[in-house]
Amino acid sequence: MRRALGLGVEPARSGRSGVIASAVSVIGSLAGGLVPVSLMVLSVTITLISLEGAVRLFVAVVTPSVMTLDDEIGWRHRPNVRRSYTTDGVTAVVETNELGMRGPVYTGLSQRKRVLILGDSFADGLEVSNDELFSILWNRARPDLEIVNAGVGGYGTVQEMSVLRRLEPTIRPDLCVLMVYVNDPTDNVMPFYATIGPRPYVD
Repeated sequence: MRRALGLGVEPARSGRSGVIASAVSVIGSLAGGLVPVSLMVLSVTITLISLEGAVRLFVAVVTPSVMTLDDEIGWRHRPNVRRSYTTDGVTAVVETNELGMRGPVYTGLSQRKRVLILGDSFADGLEVSNDELFSILWNRARPDLEIVNAGVGGYGTVQEMSVLRRLEPTIRPDLCVLMVYVNDPTDNVMPFYATIGPRPYVD
């Protein structure tokens, strides 16, 4: 019987049985010596992994995540990131400064009173752009103050106190505003946030 392509493949048969028979014949021929099936599988796997890595790298560069893990606090904002979030059809442009906070950075001595805001997603406000963030609006209404927003989504008060200890030597606030919510006691005893990562907690 005539062979096709030199691979021992018989002429195509009609119907599903013909297709299956041809596929089995090709696989058998390859496994028999020309190209090991295991090598083909390995090659395809490496290609797929490489493609996934390239896609992840592209996404990380074009739309980097605002969050990054932190050994002491659990997680924090990445510094100098710009990203868009869409919530209920409204797109917000979120930008962080060199300290990973939203809004201006105030450091060193000043004649104005400096306020440091600590809180979770209500302070973080990823649903609105920077120019609509409540701390920015507050600062516009009170130009005699320097308002620093250190809110980060998912935080409990344990993490917020850790943020205060870290930022206090740099920000040197005259006043701290702690924004609390009813879920904070639960957050404080949970060692892990499901969609972000581990965090400090109270035993």
